Amino acid sequence: MKAPIEMVVLDEEGDTIQCTVKDIFVPIFEGLLAEGNVYVVTNFGVALNTIKFKPTRHEFRIHFKRDTIVRPVQDSLVPLNGFNFVPFKTIQSESKEDGYLVDVIGQLASKGNLVEFTRDGKPSSYITIELDDLK
Repeated sequence: MKAPIEMVVLDEEGDTIQCTVKDIFVPIFEGLLAEGNVYVVTNFGVALNTIKFKPTRHEFRIHFKRDTIVRPVQDSLVPLNGFNFVPFKTIQSESKEDGYLVDVIGQLASKGNLVEFTRDGKPSSYITIELDDLK
């Protein structure tokens, strides 16, 4: 089974929302979606965004269903990205407990070794990195 597709989508006003294609629906949609393209999406589900780490501050999230319709369109009104870069000083001064992911611009200064661990019986891993502030 394929891994779910997680993405952040945005509209012509630059508003962003998290969107998920569950693993069972990935074969239906993976060939229809490409980064940087514009689509009209209809017949999708909406739910409160209760996940632990959120890539947007939108209170809801979108999820594709088996009968979700994805139609490509040519639309120059939609921005190419929805980044909201946060200065390093802001990140350092704010609470790390809010659960929101942030966008930063930095240069990789160093990286640690791969650390493997098990959580809830599933193997996982991470690498610690250090960025230099480029702003």
